Amino acid sequence: MKPRPGAGLAVLCAFLILNACRPAPTWRWERAELGLPRQAVVLALAADPADPDRLWAGYYAPGGLAASRDGGQTWTTGGQGLADSPVFDLLPLPGGSLWAATRAGLRVSSDGGASWRPPTGELPAVAAFALAARGASSPGWMAPDCT
Repeated sequence: MKPRPGAGLAVLCAFLILNACRPAPTWRWERAELGLPRQAVVLALAADPADPDRLWAGYYAPGGLAASRDGGQTWTTGGQGLADSPVFDLLPLPGGSLWAATRAGLRVSSDGGASWRPPTGELPAVAAFALAARGASSPGWMAPDCT
């Protein structure tokens, strides 16, 4: 049986992503990392709320983003507008936007991670490390670098 997000659990372990399928308590783990950069440390893993087969992985390396459309079986890298910034956290929202906490600050994508821009408003251009949702259209909380 092929693991499938939404029917199971995905776990990230620095250099690899594991996918588990149910039924519990008999979990079966399978590696799900084909296409991820070999030396990139995965820091964040997020699933599209509208499509459980669509996943994103943020990693600590230039460009910092990988995407999967097949439940993590294969991955592609890229993301125009992320510069050479690692992605520390990801937050997909129900309206279709994807938010990223990066070394360059907060970034938002409205096309599934293909292109990125800074959000509108007066946010500081400091590194962002974590995100949490307050509503369906934008993150409510961000953990910035305050040093």
